[in-house]
Amino acid sequence: MSWIPLGIGFACALAIAVDVVRRREWSVMSLVHPITALYLGPVWLSAYARGKKWPVAHAVSHCGAGCTLGDIGGEWILFALGVSAFGWELGIDFALAWTFGIAFQYFTIGDLRRAVQADTLSIVAFQLGLFGWMALSHCVLFHAAIDTSTHWFSMQVGMIVGFATAWPMNKLLLTRGVKEPMSH
Repeated sequence: MSWIPLGIGFACALAIAVDVVRRREWSVMSLVHPITALYLGPVWLSAYARGKKWPVAHAVSHCGAGCTLGDIGGEWILFALGVSAFGWELGIDFALAWTFGIAFQYFTIGDLRRAVQADTLSIVAFQLGLFGWMALSHCVLFHAAIDTSTHWFSMQVGMIVGFATAWPMNKLLLTRGVKEPMSH
């Protein structure tokens, strides 16, 4: 059953990626939209297709894309190294998520200090939601190994939770002018 939502997420991400290539629109958001569709699937595909500018949703998707890349990369690095301790997952995933998230922000605004200010709290909020869900999933619900679809479905749900927990922080950062609105 886990393959169904994973497949839907991949299909939505592919549809957006094909459209980005067709339009030849190259920006950080060209990566952000397909990455966000991996976990928000048809919801994000629909928002992307309508081209609406939702400042908070775009800000969350921006930090969330960095988090997603970091979390996926971290999981596979640890798997390749044969490390399966949940604490290591949290540490490596967070370090990579923060690095990718700040890089995405840097390529948007071109100032590293401002990128760190704009996205650190957003990334922390996203990761708290994701890690909270993953702790519940890993320790209580599924106990799924990284090489199973159940683990990746759980990660997909965790990213949705992370999107929700990062929403208030991104709204605050946008309202205070710490974070700039992202374009479509």
